[in-house]
Amino acid sequence: MNLWIQKLRAGFLARARREKILTVLFLVVLVLIWASTYLTRYKAFSLALAAERATAGAQAQWLDDQESIEGDYAAAITRLSDAALPTRSEVQAQIDALLSKHAIARYRIDPPQTQTSDRLVFHTFSVSMERAEYSQLQAFQNELAATLPTVNLEQITLQSERSNPAQLNTRLRLVAVELNK
Repeated sequence: MNLWIQKLRAGFLARARREKILTVLFLVVLVLIWASTYLTRYKAFSLALAAERATAGAQAQWLDDQESIEGDYAAAITRLSDAALPTRSEVQAQIDALLSKHAIARYRIDPPQTQTSDRLVFHTFSVSMERAEYSQLQAFQNELAATLPTVNLEQITLQSERSNPAQLNTRLRLVAVELNK
């Protein structure tokens, strides 16, 4: 190994000054490229480590608050047990009646999708309305919130009608809660 280094040194010293400078510059650029690659990897690793630590902190917080969360959940289930929750068909009928009441003529209610858990059943309704006025939609939403408090508006999509921008094509995703009996 020493012999190899001595040969390199002798070859380097035998070069002209200009070639020595260019060789050193070339080696410095290679070292900078190598260092930037490792710095980029280190930065990505640091970001991933920070994200994992934040996730672990959030999970630890959830675990610390587990008793409180479970108590709140049990209290909410008790309140729901005492309330008379409408069934899937009752919710659909009330939505249909509210749409008719607010003079929304062109609408469609898709069959609800149901997700079941241990104690609760979640029914997701998709309601499409064509050419409805904003005031009609606002009145419908206000009355829906007042008459069906266990139905949540999860998503709303509004698109103005091309022929009349005052009219809106609307798609609602409503989620109703029912007790699993």
